[in-house]
Amino acid sequence: FCVTPVSPMHVVTRSTMPNSSDKARAETTGARRFRQRPMRHLSREIAVVVLFVLAGVVYTLVVIHGISPGCCWCSSSDMGPTVEPAEDKDGVLERASQLLKRGSPAPPYPISFPEDMCKEAQKNFRNASGLFAIVTGLEHSGTTLMSEIIMNVPNLYSGFEGGFLIAVSPSLFVGTDTGISPFDEFMVMPVAEHHWGLTEGQFDWIRRSKCHAEMYAQLQRMSPLFQRPNHENWIIDKTPRYIRLLRAIMERAPGVPVIVTKKPTEDQYKSFRKHNPDNDPEEELRSHIERSEKELEAAKLIYPDLIHEVDMTEFVKDPDAAMIGVFDFLGLKWLPEYFDMEIFNAKGAAVGRPPVVPFTRKMFFQHRANESST
Repeated sequence: FCVTPVSPMHVVTRSTMPNSSDKARAETTGARRFRQRPMRHLSREIAVVVLFVLAGVVYTLVVIHGISPGCCWCSSSDMGPTVEPAEDKDGVLERASQLLKRGSPAPPYPISFPEDMCKEAQKNFRNASGLFAIVTGLEHSGTTLMSEIIMNVPNLYSGFEGGFLIAVSPSLFVGTDTGISPFDEFMVMPVAEHHWGLTEGQFDWIRRSKCHAEMYAQLQRMSPLFQRPNHENWIIDKTPRYIRLLRAIMERAPGVPVIVTKKPTEDQYKSFRKHNPDNDPEEELRSHIERSEKELEAAKLIYPDLIHEVDMTEFVKDPDAAMIGVFDFLGLKWLPEYFDMEIFNAKGAAVGRPPVVPFTRKMFFQHRANESST
């Protein structure tokens, strides 16, 4: 920085013609002021620069990347919604809100979170995370249908698939790990395609969570799926791949109930072959089925009260009986009108998600007939 030399006006004198001692004293005083004044000015300048830099960082995080900085330096209980309330175009939100009053809800979603979420998750993962239940099973065994029926409960909702618990820690939830892909991509794919609709910045923020429980809580705060009227909904994590390492999954989410959909082995093999006609040889498919069945049996020995199996063949014969068993297991009340998918579709309409067709026995029988003909 530049400094103006000390002028005679800065020097205090006792006479118009100072002697040598006065002159020395004056020069010493002037030099001292010369050194002190710029340092005071420099401190102010540094403070201003630091404030501008911090403001720029916050603007970049919040406005450009869509990240809420609140959870970085605040406690978990300070986390607030990062999704702006949607505009109620054509009364869609109002109709959805009215429909959501028809069902029988789960217990209230934990709106306020504990001070130390990860520590609390060791005692009660379900409440600390907001993860209500897991739905898994072999691919094409009925996991999607099962999860969508369950999400007709007014305060349960989700994107297409989750997958957080496959990663050993939040920072490892990246697609470079073949076990994680494509679940990391699902996080940033649009709600209009049944996914979570996060920005890249929000997803990166979630991966900085200290534990899996915080990942789910952040996801619920950030995903457009959970804007009004879905803002107080628990998460249902439907991920077929969980069945491959079910013991590890349940260890990472202690106390969270798991629904497992199943088909007879031959029916399951036909489903695999129908959806992957050229990819995998028969030996690999049958080996995959066998390994998954062994993993399920091993998990049941450790967590006998947290796993409920649904035979989808029996489900077709008596859907109400099957769903009563599922809802009793989850501590919920079953309503046959959930098969209409009206409540699930109302939630979707409120956030721009396409509707799904209602469940009917005829539709399911037709699906099975198509699979049997291949």
